[in-house]
Amino acid sequence: MADHKLSSSCFALIMSGGRGERFWPLSTPEKPKPFLKLFNGKSLIQLTIARLKKIFPAESIFLILSKEHYAIACKQIKDIPRNNFIVEPCGRDTAPCATYASFIISKSHPDPDIIVFPSDHYIQNDNEFFLCIQSAFSIASRKKAIITFGIQPARPDTNYGYIEIGEKITTTYDKDYYEVKCFKEKPDAQLALHYLAKGNHYWNSGIFVWKYSTLKHFIHLHAPEINTVLNSLEDKWGSKNYNNFLEKKYLEFPSISIDYGIMEKAKPIFMIPATFKWDDIGTWSSLFRIYEGDANHNITFGKADIHDSQNCIFFCEKARIIALGLKDLIFVKHKNNILVSHKDHVQELKKYLKHKKANPKQLK
Repeated sequence: MADHKLSSSCFALIMSGGRGERFWPLSTPEKPKPFLKLFNGKSLIQLTIARLKKIFPAESIFLILSKEHYAIACKQIKDIPRNNFIVEPCGRDTAPCATYASFIISKSHPDPDIIVFPSDHYIQNDNEFFLCIQSAFSIASRKKAIITFGIQPARPDTNYGYIEIGEKITTTYDKDYYEVKCFKEKPDAQLALHYLAKGNHYWNSGIFVWKYSTLKHFIHLHAPEINTVLNSLEDKWGSKNYNNFLEKKYLEFPSISIDYGIMEKAKPIFMIPATFKWDDIGTWSSLFRIYEGDANHNITFGKADIHDSQNCIFFCEKARIIALGLKDLIFVKHKNNILVSHKDHVQELKKYLKHKKANPKQLK
């Protein structure tokens, strides 16, 4: 692998969390998707950290997570300093999460360069991934801008936000990149087809790069509620009652995503087209894009006798499945819960669980 040296001012921030809905019944609020060991005995968060350690020293990798996930994170992640585990007092979505974690990193490293990752992405071709990271840090510093990675759409997917690009910018030393015209919400099927046909729309990877001073500038301009809380935390930093103050003040952060809170308003933002393989593993059916399966494209976790079946996923712990004449089915058994779904309908699981939770006869 080529040498990918980064400045000592560069840091990786992993946002870990989730409510455990998309991979029900295996995932739960206490053990959401990033911590599920579905990848040759490893979880997505373990794979993420192993990948980043090839380019960042362990002390330059930070993790922000909820109190509920601290114990499982400590169990799965042994090689990152515990002081680099930033615990959110409560969940306020990704804009406050990334802002607060960047603030914490800045307390020991003046004006750090930070790349922010979700913890549950599946990435291949590390060499290209690292080249994209190097270019992003370089461009973010030179342009005083936020950089994101765009994923070339492989299909008209309605589960991703999109990035519309403008002018292409060619450089001598870095990867070519584009001006971001706008971020767009998850489209319906017809609009997703339109984006694909136009050729100037990319999937939003949710990976961002900034200097802390640049982030603060954009927050000051475009996110006044976040800015007010951040300034209060800055004023109280180092005081004896800081932790108690944080517990109360954090609730004043608006619950808003990075896209809505910052990216849709900030300029300039640039996008580097990803030259690595990427998947956000959004649902059980995403595993078809990761695993080849058997000759009939069946993917099995656990014990299963499969006959005359194709394009199925079987997950079963401590029991045996006999599958006869099945097609395009997802079957998951975990403890006392079972999911049975057509592979093309499993993306509706999150909405269904939300409905059930609002119902008096909710799932137990």
